[in-house]
Amino acid sequence: MVKFCGIDNATLYKDNKYIAYFPFVEDDYFYNMIFRFGEKCECLEPDYIRLEIIKKIEKLLSIYQTT
Repeated sequence: MVKFCGIDNATLYKDNKYIAYFPFVEDDYFYNMIFRFGEKCECLEPDYIRLEIIKKIEKLLSIYQTT
């Protein structure tokens, strides 16, 4: 994430984890960019973006779950 956002936009948090700040445009490109990081990235805020990410994950999960 630091390589992507730049060191000026990242703050060391703990245990080699960073909090990164970057502008986010609400479109498929930026959501897919977040998903590329997998479990190594978490969107902390804003809440409405977190909720949209959850919806997209649930939709994807529904494809793979068996009934």
